[in-house]
Amino acid sequence: QQEILSILLDTLSEKELNFCCLVKINMSLQQLADIYCISINSVSRRKLRLKEKLGIDKEDSLSKYLNRFV
Repeated sequence: QQEILSILLDTLSEKELNFCCLVKINMSLQQLADIYCISINSVSRRKLRLKEKLGIDKEDSLSKYLNRFV
């Protein structure tokens, strides 16, 4: 897990890491949209782009993936 976490830190930008932290603490799509002042659809697209960047299957949950890490 530490190896995967290291890859995450090297792969993602600071903004992407911040977004992942909010996803990890189970913020809803509406809450994320309010924080970033964007639409819920934009939040969904952002999550999808992150999953693609991390090699996560579209059907898998980003939050479940992130919750594997401490």
